[in-house]
Amino acid sequence: MGRKLRTALFNNKEIKIEEASEGMRGNLTCHICNVELTYVKGYMKEINEKTYYIYPYFRLIRKDNDHSSVCKYNTEGCLTIIAKNSSDKILEDLKSGKFNFRLHLISDSLRKLGKTEIKKDDLNEENPNSKSKEKEYKKNEEKLDSYLSTMKKIMELRSVLEENKDISSKVTLEFYNRFLKKKQKITWNNFYYEIDKYGDCYSYVKHKRPQHPICIAGKIKSITEPKPEYDFYSLKLESPKPIQEKGAHKIPVIEIKVQNKKMDNMIRNQVGKNILIYCKFWALEPQSWKEDKYYFLNVKGSLVHKNQLLIFEEKDID
Repeated sequence: MGRKLRTALFNNKEIKIEEASEGMRGNLTCHICNVELTYVKGYMKEINEKTYYIYPYFRLIRKDNDHSSVCKYNTEGCLTIIAKNSSDKILEDLKSGKFNFRLHLISDSLRKLGKTEIKKDDLNEENPNSKSKEKEYKKNEEKLDSYLSTMKKIMELRSVLEENKDISSKVTLEFYNRFLKKKQKITWNNFYYEIDKYGDCYSYVKHKRPQHPICIAGKIKSITEPKPEYDFYSLKLESPKPIQEKGAHKIPVIEIKVQNKKMDNMIRNQVGKNILIYCKFWALEPQSWKEDKYYFLNVKGSLVHKNQLLIFEEKDID
């Protein structure tokens, strides 16, 4: 059904979602392209035995009547703009409404930046290679900034779409596996995980050990502040209801290390916020608790760049 909107026209007058009501249905249109919209009132939604409030929004009244191609709320049009402004065709417009995103460009840049950053700490004026190393570091940093900026725009777009298929039908994910020395197509089901799919995420990461990055959507449950013995912030996401299997309860747990100290200010006081995280993840062996009645399925990740993290409140999306 496309995007969730926060602005619309009611009888040709622009209104915000806070001003809307059920009685306006039948007289709502997009404030840019005039396609017919409907009002969806706020409601409580149960996800994994937890209840969440879904804020009101406007959406297309019919699936077969999309926003015009020049409207910013048209998914294909938005992707076209992102692709046009992306560096090195990391998001390539294949035309006919299809796009290809090259995940490996980000992974390669992260790896190169990590290598040059270690050397960067040792730079000094007496080192004749100092300037060239500094130049190399900045070049890799700029590329990573650009690539992750494109990825963040896609993450932002996904966050306002009602369904995964609204974007998965248009964007192919490509990753060059350096170990297998070949390109692979990554399905969106193996790339994008919401809370009800954390168990699937654990199984995929644990057994397949993917080399490609993964995107996880969730809500911050708790934040652990830096300590003398562990000088980093870490985020823990809310977990889904336990998975019952062979008399035991298995609980997926997503935990993220904030490796870049420059991100500390972004992290503080963000408990309860909705987030999207994009990075490489790994899984630990199941950790038992209470005489093997419970097992924690721990998935770990780390953030090194601000654009790997998107923090938002649903009511602020437009």
